[in-house]
Amino acid sequence: MKQFTEGAIRKRQKRNGSWEWYGEVSYTEDGKQRRVGHFLGIQCDPKDPDEERKARGEAKGKGSNDAKKVFREWKESLVEKERQKELQAQREAEEAAIQASIPDKARMTVYEYVEDYLATKRNSRTGAKLAISTRDNQRYALKLISHPALDKPVASLTARDVEEWLRTLRKEEGKGEAVLVKAFRLLNQAMKKAAKDDLLPKNPCEYISVEDGKPTIPSKSGKVSTLDRPGIARLNSLLDGIGHTHMADCARFSLLTGMREGEICGLRWMDVDGWDTEEFNVVNVRQAIQRDSRGTYPSDVPKSGQWRHFETNQPMRDLLAYRYEWMKEQCELEGVEFSGTQYVFGTPSDEADKGYFSPGYLCKVWRYFADANNVTDIRGARLTFHGLRHSFATNGLMNGIKVEDMAKLLGHSDPSITYRIYFDFIPSDKKEQMETMGEVMSVRPAEKDEKKDEG
Repeated sequence: MKQFTEGAIRKRQKRNGSWEWYGEVSYTEDGKQRRVGHFLGIQCDPKDPDEERKARGEAKGKGSNDAKKVFREWKESLVEKERQKELQAQREAEEAAIQASIPDKARMTVYEYVEDYLATKRNSRTGAKLAISTRDNQRYALKLISHPALDKPVASLTARDVEEWLRTLRKEEGKGEAVLVKAFRLLNQAMKKAAKDDLLPKNPCEYISVEDGKPTIPSKSGKVSTLDRPGIARLNSLLDGIGHTHMADCARFSLLTGMREGEICGLRWMDVDGWDTEEFNVVNVRQAIQRDSRGTYPSDVPKSGQWRHFETNQPMRDLLAYRYEWMKEQCELEGVEFSGTQYVFGTPSDEADKGYFSPGYLCKVWRYFADANNVTDIRGARLTFHGLRHSFATNGLMNGIKVEDMAKLLGHSDPSITYRIYFDFIPSDKKEQMETMGEVMSVRPAEKDEKKDEG
């Protein structure tokens, strides 16, 4: 970095014969002394020969004060420009270090990853037995995946990108449904593998349907991974059996609050009202741990557009009290001040962007636990960690919580989202409703007149 020293201004004649004030600054670079000069754009009187014997720092005459002001601003701009260069170099070094730490496959584009996935699959024992027609179908499907809508790193792919890809293929390129289904299935298989390898938080294809004519988020709640009351009772018993591990406590909190895994991992003690007095009154959901091609990071940008808060219940307060005592003890052992910036379900750290539990790793540990203990949802499939959030919603709706209130608890931007996802779990007394409609719709004039008289 250039180290600038004090400079000075003096009168200097330009090539066109006019005289202007001229600023000059010395600086050190690579151990060598150099100078840089600049006409300041302020006219001055021709130089007096006697001024050659005067000190440059005492420059006086027409426009000297303005010239000194412009000179200071010019010098400050040189210093600021050099500082920005240094900051840019630091950012580039940090970015290079981050990129070096990212797995090679995470830096692949979607097309490159799917191509690598197919090559690995074909080289396996079962892949060697694939029919030629199947291989041809895969090659054509791969060609459809090499589309601008999917031209991004695997870790950055979202359900919206997949929807846009399918929509473009269908409406603008006129691809048939059978072709789309084959291409989508290939993408879905590859992204499922990427999610399993923790290259992206979730498989974005899970929420996409192409069978019903257009790509939409499925409205059939039969696809929701959720638990009924006996399933919740069994899960709580299993969690009690393994005690207070990070995964177990995160699972308990998800069941009790319906929070997303990234929101649970991003919950700090300062987000819990009354944490310092051990009252734990209100939980404020203000940030979440998210992931992109560079890795995981805390984000204060909510998925639904707005953050939320809710009152705690006794099981939540008991769990927070345990985590509080544990964190307090661990901070003392590590010599870290318990300031409230630590993560509720993390480890002691005095840095805001460290010490949190990665959502991807949390889901991975959960999968091991669910497989080992045969934790299945109402469909008989393995319960996902996100299924704990679904269990909170479905059981709450079936026990009388209104859709509008549940939408607020879940952080949905619109109650229609809650209604669409959990439609089959919203209770309704059809017999009572039909009796009511029978009375309303079978009214006769005589009965109407009698009611008027009675009124």
